[in-house]
Amino acid sequence: MHAEGRKKYLYKNVYKNNEYKIDGQYKVRAGFLPKKDKLKESKEQKEISVKEKIINLEEQLKKLQGEIAEKKNELENLTIECEKLINESQKKAEEIINDAQKQAEDLKEQKKKTGYEEGFDKGYYDGLEKGKNEIENNFKNLIDTLKSIVENAKTEKQKLINNAENDIVALSVDIAKKIVHQEISTKKEILVEIVKEAIKRIEDKEKIIIYANPEDIELIKSHRNEFQQIVDTDELHIMPDELLEKGECKIESNSEIIDTDLNYQFSEIKKKLLRKE
Repeated sequence: MHAEGRKKYLYKNVYKNNEYKIDGQYKVRAGFLPKKDKLKESKEQKEISVKEKIINLEEQLKKLQGEIAEKKNELENLTIECEKLINESQKKAEEIINDAQKQAEDLKEQKKKTGYEEGFDKGYYDGLEKGKNEIENNFKNLIDTLKSIVENAKTEKQKLINNAENDIVALSVDIAKKIVHQEISTKKEILVEIVKEAIKRIEDKEKIIIYANPEDIELIKSHRNEFQQIVDTDELHIMPDELLEKGECKIESNSEIIDTDLNYQFSEIKKKLLRKE
């Protein structure tokens, strides 16, 4: 069957039964899909809905960024206060220890001059040394506690930043996905370029089938000649697929399939960004 007759044969079979064969190798999904009137919305309603979602996501992103900045400031202030308290406590401990040592030295000299008994002096100085050691231990415990508080605050701060960054990545990818969908729905030439690039990636160009959402079919057909220049064959077929969203396409050859599912692609981008973080 020549190419033109073959093409008519393909289109004739697409709209008949629940499952259709193309040259005995391919099956096109059709009969189990919802009816068109259940899938359709007006173009204006779709565009408004997408814009509203983008605005809402952008507002969520701004709110999240504000909360992150606020929590970071709180943790930084807490860290500064704890470090300040540690420094003050260390300074105070040094002053007390120095004063105790000075008093001990002064008293020792005084007792030598006044002729106090050596046993009394030894007992007094031993008690003074014990008191000094207790002061040092108490302040050491206080400083260790404050240092632990600072380290915990820093750890919690980093956890908060990491979690917040992950949320920002996820939200930013969602916003980008909505914007791309919006661009493709309003700028039809983008879909045409996507199809061209997908065809170029196919190695076996002997026979090519382009699947697209039914609402995009006429657009794809109008650029058939441009696609044909890339594949250089009469075996180029354009067919509707209700499972594809608007702005998506699937290119199929005898041995390859390229699917431009935006949801999948953005999901992979999100995974790579989160792994990098």
